[in-house]
Amino acid sequence: MAKAVDKRLYGALKPTRRRILLRHFIKYVVLGAILALAQVVVWL
Repeated sequence: MAKAVDKRLYGALKPTRRRILLRHFIKYVVLGAILALAQVVVWL
């Protein structure tokens, strides 16, 4: 019974988890781009 509940809960939260991971991925890609541009400014 517990496995069935866990599986249903995991399935219900899967889209939310995917959205949160995507948001974090985008956030860190943008942060990396900003830091890369800042490094270019320092070099120049």
